[in-house]
Amino acid sequence: INILTKFHKDWMKTTNILIKFHEDWMKTINILTKFHKDWMKTATSIINILTKFHKDWMKTVTSTVYTNC
Repeated sequence: INILTKFHKDWMKTTNILIKFHEDWMKTINILTKFHKDWMKTATSIINILTKFHKDWMKTVTSTVYTNC
C-alpha cells in the first residue's frame, strides 16, 4: 500500500505540473490572440487611410488633367 500511495503522490505532482503548464500556455495563446486582433485593426485602419488617400489623389490628378487641356 505504501508503494501505491507513493506512486499516487508522485503521479499527482506530475499531473499538477502538466496542469500548470497548460494554464500558462493558455495565457500565452490568449495574449497572442489579442495581439493579432489589435494588429488586424491597425492594419485595416492603415489600409483604409491609404485607400482614401489614393482615391483623393486620383480625383486631384484627373481634375488637373482636365483643367490643363
